[in-house]
Formats: sequence, C-alpha cells, structure tokens
Amino acid sequence: MSETGRPNGNEQGGMDVQQLRIQIVGQYVKDLSFENPGAPMTGAVRPQIDLGVDVQARRLGEEVVRVANGIQNTTNRVVLWGASSTIVCPGRKPDPSVAPAPAAASPVATGNGAVASPTAGQDRRVKMVDGDPVSIPLELVMINDIALANVGGEVFNEISQKLKQHSLFDRTAMVTLSPGSIGYIPSEKSYLLPSQMAVNNHIKPGCAEQSIVNGFLDLEKQYLPVWNAAR
Repeated sequence: MSETGRPNGNEQGGMDVQQLRIQIVGQYVKDLSFENPGAPMTGAVRPQIDLGVDVQARRLGEEVVRVANGIQNTTNRVVLWGASSTIVCPGRKPDPSVAPAPAAASPVATGNGAVASPTAGQDRRVKMVDGDPVSIPLELVMINDIALANVGGEVFNEISQKLKQHSLFDRTAMVTLSPGSIGYIPSEKSYLLPSQMAVNNHIKPGCAEQSIVNGFLDLEKQYLPVWNAAR
C-alpha cells in the first residue's frame, strides 16, 4: 500500500482504484426507488457518482409455465375468507405559527470539482403539533393458510417484517396501497432517522407499527376456527 492509501499496482501491472468499475449485469427488482430526503444534512462535500439504470422488460411466459408444471400438493378444497377493520392513531400536523423552511437551493460547484449544497447541515424538520386522528384501513384475505394483509397506505418494510414474524400463518404477505390509502406509514425506527416521510409524517410515532400488527393478529384469530374446521 502506498503512502497515499492507494494500491501502487500501476507500477506492478495492477489496476488503479480510481479506474475501478462495478457493473451489475442483471438483477430481479421487486420495488425500486431512489430517495435521499436527508441530503441537505449529509455534509458539504459529496462524492460524484454516476448511476444509470437500464430497465428492460422481457417475457417470462416460459418461466411461468415451468414453475406451474412444478407445482405439487394441490387441493380442490379452498377456503376463501376475508374481513376488515380500522385502526386509529393520534395525528399531527405542521405548526401553522412557524414559517416553513426555505426551499433547498441549487448545488454549487466547489474549487476541487465537488458539489456542495448551500443548505448543507441545516435541519429541515418541520415543527409538528397535535392534529386530527388518522384512520388506517386493514383488510385480511385468507386463501386456506395463505394470509394477504392489505393496508391502506405505503407501509415501511419493517412493519411488514414484524407482521410476518408474529403472524399465526407461515405464509403471510403484506399488500400496501390498498383502497383508501393514507400515504406513508413509517415504522417506529424510521422516526429516529432523517427521513422526510417519517419526521414530518401526519401520524404520531408510537402507534401505527404495533397497531397494524395487532389488528391483523385479531383478524387472523377470527379466521383460525374456520380454517381448523375445514382442515
């Protein structure tokens, strides 16, 4: 290792780290988004990253047929059941007496080629006060022992993982953005992070995550006697 912290492989026929290139040739993506709501607080100097995403659709017909042919343990007895409920969490809203934070200014190029934000380091959180309660619709659809938990909102992944961990059924999946969607539903952990969707969310922390899990567990308990009688 050279004194500059860079491998001196150029003299030995190696590759300079500044010329390294990482490429992902193919990857299955279920949900893709690029978000950095806390960007103004991440520092004045940011690395220059060239990120390109080439989205190409391809037919999966043959793969679907292959998977379908391999399905085993089928049954002609299906129990289809559904129920719904609503949970209510305390709400909040921006304090109307506090002026909103100024819009982020355009990045400025520095002398060394880096890009800096004039508002870097500024806390862009909005002061929140008590607001109207927030109703979150829940719907549970059961297909035998498969649980489809539908939530009327865009639920953070930690809530989905917690439900799967505590569900009465091994095959549980959460479906989000169901009818009546109320927007983002943050996990408790996300309220502690510089996430714009959480720190300025209209749902107060300390309610939604556990209430959603408990709500679906209550619905599953209603279905359990039906499933046990049909088995």
